[in-house]
Amino acid sequence: MNGPSSGMPANIVAPWPAFLALLGGAAINIMDITLVIVALPSIQADLGVDPARIGWVPAAYAVTFALALLPFGRIGDLAGRRALFLAGVASFAIASLLCAAAPSFETLVAARVVQGLAGAALVPQVMAMIPALFRPGDRPRAFALFATVGSLAAASGPLLGGVLVSANPYDLGWRTVFLADAVCAAVVLAAASRLVPTVPGHPGKTVDRTGTLLFALATLCIVLPLFEGPVQGWPAWAVGLLLIAIPFGSAFVLWQRHRARTNGPELLPFALLTEPRFVAGLGLVTLLFSGPPGLMLVLSVMFQTAFGLSPALAGLTMAPFPFGVMAGSLLAARFGSAQTGPRIAVGAAILTFSFLWLLLMLPGTGAATVGWLLPPLFVAGIGMGAAAPALFQSVMAVVPAGDSGVASGAAQTMQQLGAATGIAITGGLFAAALADSPQGGHAAAAAIAGGFPLAAISIVAVSTGLRALFARRTTNRSGETHVPFQTDVPNRR
Repeated sequence: MNGPSSGMPANIVAPWPAFLALLGGAAINIMDITLVIVALPSIQADLGVDPARIGWVPAAYAVTFALALLPFGRIGDLAGRRALFLAGVASFAIASLLCAAAPSFETLVAARVVQGLAGAALVPQVMAMIPALFRPGDRPRAFALFATVGSLAAASGPLLGGVLVSANPYDLGWRTVFLADAVCAAVVLAAASRLVPTVPGHPGKTVDRTGTLLFALATLCIVLPLFEGPVQGWPAWAVGLLLIAIPFGSAFVLWQRHRARTNGPELLPFALLTEPRFVAGLGLVTLLFSGPPGLMLVLSVMFQTAFGLSPALAGLTMAPFPFGVMAGSLLAARFGSAQTGPRIAVGAAILTFSFLWLLLMLPGTGAATVGWLLPPLFVAGIGMGAAAPALFQSVMAVVPAGDSGVASGAAQTMQQLGAATGIAITGGLFAAALADSPQGGHAAAAAIAGGFPLAAISIVAVSTGLRALFARRTTNRSGETHVPFQTDVPNRR
């Protein structure tokens, strides 16, 4: 069962090398985020940037990336995923060179927007190619490898960024980070152009331009305030944009319903928007990924600001979490496609326990005892590694093959929105706790801020645990097997 699915051309016999090339594209996107965060102090000093504005360097990428994920996922379904992936990687390399050569802060932010568009073009195609490359029995291993490579990229990003900025080859400083992005993208482009097969798209169909505009406006009204609101003390415009997102989101859903009734092109098929398992899965993705990013950001600030660790050493201290994700995803892959719901529930429960363990230890932690946090971080990573691949697998399992690109884009958009929400709320709680009680220290403030990630992950653990328990009781009574979120749905379009 190592060959491709029946939907692939007959001459494609090596799906794993092709998938590794695709994973290289996903890895440079993840690594870029952590590389740039490490380089921010150097960028600020070199370009003379106001500290209140330096956040636009990561935000310009993240906002553009979140805006464009779903549209590019749909374009991949229509135009062909290989072509869009290669175009995205090539554009990412060019944009990285533009970032490295940026003479001013404004030019750098503009180049980061282009880089975000390129990342959004290539990333949805990676997960969307799994059903095309692999038969059902091999897909769980592919999802686990997806999570493993992402974890390795996240773990190596801070270390590599710290080494590059510190080494300062040819006195390039922070520009070496973007040059490294360009080199990695060029390597991925060379490998993917040889290994990734062509999967026919649907060229006769068109893109839903109105739906794309409504989705982009709704997403922008959510993501932009989440990034800028906490920094600026939640001004009126930030709150207003969050409120305006509601009518834009409602208009998007109504427009998709109209397009479905008139048999017109849909950005996100209304059949999926009305599929309870798909919608519930997206909600769980949002909650699951709203937990770790915010807590990791708070820990990074605490390690560097309060404990005096270097960026590279701070990244090394947090490395047990992504390495735990890698271990958890590899262990979970042994279960194959079975028991998806229980795997999500168990993984989320482990993550909840680990976060509680971590938060209880934080108030008494100092620079000399930071090693105490390594075990709970590793165990938390195991929980995340068990839950996340199973959750993505379950979301994609209810999607018709022709919609896998847009569904992948939707899942990763909700992942980005969840991360943005977690960073905004957790970071805001951390800043407020530190301001109200500066004598309590960063560790105590981090423990208070960690309440939101703990609550979000607890909701995932309880809800999926109850669902898995209910499904098991239903199976015992009826004699039929039902796995939450995993039954394929027909293409009702």
